[in-house]
Amino acid sequence: MKRPRSLRSKINVYFITMLIVILGIFSLAITQYFKETFRENAVSNGEQIVGQSISTMDTYFSHLKKIIQVLGSNENILKAVEYRNSVDEVDYKYELGNKWTVEYAMQNAIGYNYDIKDIIIIGKDGNALYHSGGSIRQDYNFWEQNWFPSIQDDYAIVNFSGLHAQDYYFNKTDEQTISMFIPVKDYRNVHKNYNATLMFNFYVDKMFYSGDLSFSHAIIIVDSQDNIVWDTSNGLNDEQMNQLKQQLTDDKGSFIVDQTDSNTSPYSVVYDTSRITGWKNIGLKSLDEVDRHIHVLMMFSLYSVLATIAAVLISSMIISKSITKPITKLAQKFKRIPSESLDIDLYDDSTKEILILSTTANKMIQKLHDLNLEVLLEQASAKDAQVRALQHQINPHFLNNTLQNIKALALSNDSQAISEISTILGKMLTYSIYQPYEMVELHREIHHAENFIKIQMYRYPGMFDYEVACPEDLSSVKVPKLILQPIVENAIQHGILKKGHGYIVISIQEEQENIFISVIDNGGGISTEKKEQLQNELKHNQVGSKSSSIGLANIHERVKITYGGHYGIRITSEYGKHTTISIVIPK
Repeated sequence: MKRPRSLRSKINVYFITMLIVILGIFSLAITQYFKETFRENAVSNGEQIVGQSISTMDTYFSHLKKIIQVLGSNENILKAVEYRNSVDEVDYKYELGNKWTVEYAMQNAIGYNYDIKDIIIIGKDGNALYHSGGSIRQDYNFWEQNWFPSIQDDYAIVNFSGLHAQDYYFNKTDEQTISMFIPVKDYRNVHKNYNATLMFNFYVDKMFYSGDLSFSHAIIIVDSQDNIVWDTSNGLNDEQMNQLKQQLTDDKGSFIVDQTDSNTSPYSVVYDTSRITGWKNIGLKSLDEVDRHIHVLMMFSLYSVLATIAAVLISSMIISKSITKPITKLAQKFKRIPSESLDIDLYDDSTKEILILSTTANKMIQKLHDLNLEVLLEQASAKDAQVRALQHQINPHFLNNTLQNIKALALSNDSQAISEISTILGKMLTYSIYQPYEMVELHREIHHAENFIKIQMYRYPGMFDYEVACPEDLSSVKVPKLILQPIVENAIQHGILKKGHGYIVISIQEEQENIFISVIDNGGGISTEKKEQLQNELKHNQVGSKSSSIGLANIHERVKITYGGHYGIRITSEYGKHTTISIVIPK
């Protein structure tokens, strides 16, 4: 058997446990608060940075937009394009002058912004008409390229491409560029269509650096097709990049990119869309720094908890010792009480509480023997009274009815029936009178109930039949004596006789850990009100009730006394159809 702990140890344990729980909850709450705060700050800072990035970039591209619009309506360019579109064969003497004036205008535009790499004018068939850079392949059709946008014939609208290769030059290069497009248009006569597109190409690195897009957050810029235009993150792997692109569903928002392996870190992501380019500017902040702050906070909390526990442990040991010392002293006195004697003085006035406790304990010890004896006598008396009440209820009533039946048979000179009834009655009286307190095997109790039924069948010939269903392995189970016959009598008197005919079944069944000894009749049943009354009497142990249920209440109480409060009588009935009264005992 496990040895109980001392009060002092319990006080210490309770104090420490309570403190650990309180500090643990507090630490978790603080950690969660700072974690959320750090992440909210990361999102807030990201929004500011992305907003600044977009503002800077939009301002920058607005300036470029003005340059390309001015160039797109340049008179020399309008004249040259109109000429190229109006003739099938070019007069190269005349075209040489056009080419020189167009290239001069292009170089002047490049001079306004050195981020411009080159400029190309694309004609109505998708081929280059004029350009400021190297030699362009004449068979290259710009309209057929997937990066080439759908150009609207609107002077005010500037289109942008994502990153693309400049494979239209004879000297091909792996260098990527970003392009701006605008229709060649005379702003003084916007209804006239020149069927040409002005294309500005930019140095990507120079363009973004000159736009001052380098911030404390990493910046990723993607075009409308989710192609990366600019990326300073250097930390996202392919899986994280796919996560990021899948969540760019709105014009702006924020989310977390999860860590995918031990070599990556989670990121707080904030993004917004440029009103000029339609590109999404994405700010990323690694949450490793947040996690480092949280780790420091958790370690601080842990050390604080450990230090507090140590301090409380020392304090609780001192406090608990002062509290438990008089209790321990009193407990030692209790240990000295031998089992055969209670002659010891427990008086202790070290504290008010101990004085009350020791005085009360002395009074309890003085009355302990008398109280135990009184309880034992009351229990014995209750058991004896229940058995006597049961026997007195059964024997005189039943005996009188049987003698009256024998008298009637004697008047009719039925000596054989008188002999059979007398023999059965003798067996029943012997069974009932001798050793009424003993436990008997179930088959003897069933046999006693059958003898009762046989006598009743003489008294009420042809009114009912009976059946016994008892498995062989349950027939030797020990049960209290005289518990079955009263239930059978109740079934006949209040079930069968009320209906005028029927049958009775004595059924023994095993269900899980219990045995059900049931008496079933198809008599008149029990009304709901009567059933509730019976169940209430059984529940409140109303053994002395004057109602017709005294026999059931006696049996219920005897079974509870023998086996415990979980066992006893169970009643089920459907009015006008049947009644089942079961005695439930353990296996």
